[in-house]
Amino acid sequence: MLHRGVTFAHAVILAFSALFSFLFLKSFEDQWALGYDAVVQVSESRDISTSLVVGEALDAFARDHDVTVGRQEPDLKRPDRSRYLYLTQTGPRADWLDSGYPAFSPGQVTTTHPLSDLSNRDPRGLYYLFGDSGTVGPFIGLLEEHGLTARQVRPASVEQVSFAYGGGALARSLIVIALVCVTMTGAGVLLNAKSYGVLRLQGMSLPGILARDLLRLVRFWGAFLAVLAVATTALLAWYNHLAWFGLFTLLTAATAAVLTALTLATHAGMLALTARSGTLAALKGEIPARSTAVATYLVRVPALLLALGIAASVLQAGQDLSRREDTFAKYEQAGQASSVRFNGYLGAADSLRKLEAKVGPWLRAADADGELILAGQKDIRRSRDGQNIPTDGLMIVNRTFLDHQNILGPNGRRYSRGTGEENPGQILLLVPQRLAAHTDRLKAMVPGLVSPPDPDRITPGMITVLPAADDQAMFTYNARGSYRPGQDGRADDSYVTDPVVVVVPNGAEYISDKGYTAYASQRSIVFPEPADITAGIDARDLHSEVIAVSPVAGDAAQAIREITADFRLQVFNLAIALAVLFVTGVGVVIVHTRKNAQRIFARHIHGWTFTSTHRALLAAEAAIVALLASWIPLQVWQNNQGLARYEALGIPAPRPPMTVTGLDLTVITGLVAVEIMATLAVLAFFHRRIIKEGSTEA
Repeated sequence: MLHRGVTFAHAVILAFSALFSFLFLKSFEDQWALGYDAVVQVSESRDISTSLVVGEALDAFARDHDVTVGRQEPDLKRPDRSRYLYLTQTGPRADWLDSGYPAFSPGQVTTTHPLSDLSNRDPRGLYYLFGDSGTVGPFIGLLEEHGLTARQVRPASVEQVSFAYGGGALARSLIVIALVCVTMTGAGVLLNAKSYGVLRLQGMSLPGILARDLLRLVRFWGAFLAVLAVATTALLAWYNHLAWFGLFTLLTAATAAVLTALTLATHAGMLALTARSGTLAALKGEIPARSTAVATYLVRVPALLLALGIAASVLQAGQDLSRREDTFAKYEQAGQASSVRFNGYLGAADSLRKLEAKVGPWLRAADADGELILAGQKDIRRSRDGQNIPTDGLMIVNRTFLDHQNILGPNGRRYSRGTGEENPGQILLLVPQRLAAHTDRLKAMVPGLVSPPDPDRITPGMITVLPAADDQAMFTYNARGSYRPGQDGRADDSYVTDPVVVVVPNGAEYISDKGYTAYASQRSIVFPEPADITAGIDARDLHSEVIAVSPVAGDAAQAIREITADFRLQVFNLAIALAVLFVTGVGVVIVHTRKNAQRIFARHIHGWTFTSTHRALLAAEAAIVALLASWIPLQVWQNNQGLARYEALGIPAPRPPMTVTGLDLTVITGLVAVEIMATLAVLAFFHRRIIKEGSTEA
């Protein structure tokens, strides 16, 4: 009979495969429409053909090749949760124009429209081919005939999926579940060693024993899979009316196949390990102690390091979530204030220059009219002149910012929009009192920070330095943290503490078209009234350049939703990783006590202490604890060694040096405590059991 640990591992495989497929498809659909046969990105245009001509050519291509051509565009006002899918009226997916797109996740709204509705829009963007992947070559050729630069992308390829999900909670959950299956299968086979010894005594070969176990697993799979299929089908019928059920089933089967192959390999390996013991030893339940211990530690050490990384992520995400919930009220006070998003397919050099030439003047004019708030951020430590200035950052703001946010002087009086306006074109440099010693360096940096292309146009006489009170937190309107190079793009940058603030006149010529566009792309430009954005888009025909208007409160709420989901999955991962650590710890102790039972009892009656009796096992666990305690400091040291090379060359480092934080110490201390207490508790239990049994027999 199979050990319960083995059947539990296979039950976990089936249940987790369904859950993993659900979460993956839900996440994947947030970025891509499902059911495509090919995806093509168009990034450049030589303006040979008009948008109307390109649209007619795409319609003709769809008719000639019996495919449906689709183009995806975000909803201007709800870009995070809504999008448009424009389709040709022929091909296998043309019926979506009437029936609608069958969304796997109801939370992502996809509205279908005829492709002809885009006849006045720039043809650069994301296209789908539905029906025949073999038509992608002719499709790209057609686009190139019209002066468009196109390439095929494969969002579901191993490389792209690894890039998009490799460091996320979903990928970690897959690794953690794989460790669970390996651990439970290995433990189940080893604990069933006596039964396998009986089968060997009866003349059954190792392949025969494995075939017997596989037959019983097939029966278990049949029963469990039937129950799981019914439950999953019912839940998906309620959730999305079984949309993309075939794709979901295929992905579930593929995930289960990978995990099953790993589990069966472990099963076979553990069976071979038990066969290394003699038949009589196996009948007593004995197993090869050294080989088993090595195999257990091969799982235990990776699980420990994985748990360390997950625990750090859990604490960091929990703290980030708490901060975001505390600051969300500030975003609500901002009302309908919104930022803009640009068309990402206009990123080629020539296209970007044209984008800047159209968008920059619009933003400057809106700034001059007081329609927008500039709240740009700079990390001055990445500048050669900004090295060793102890500040969290620098903000470049306009005078409208002073109308909406309080910046106080040392006397407690607020700096208003009119401060320093007696000299037109004057730039204010507000320096916190604690940074007064660095005022001259900061003043010298202002021209290069405000006007990188032409810093000489800003003379020292155009800069007025004023002191600012210490311990002030400036609201940035940015919940996404996109300004920090080399750092977590999802970090909460809603507030900056004690920044140096550079206040430029509204609509300043110091800031180039490229500069205004860059600030807007970083979500550092906010319009208090979204109507001013739509009016500007219509007046200057920016429909192809500005594709979304994002309320900053909506951005903050969306960030909270994403981090909450990630936090829950990370907590699940941590719980499973700790369970793996516990099971492998129990396994190590069982191997140790079974092999040395008589020696342990003998040492006990001769007065040996607990630590002396188990010194070999405790030494191995001490090495594990030392690895755990030194892992994060070692990673920090290696990272900083790389930064030291930049310093030696006199080049500003691309990112600030890492430090071992209080969060790191909390994680290390917690895991070390769990590791030590769990191992000692299990070892003490088996130690007492051996002493009790030995005393009874004596």
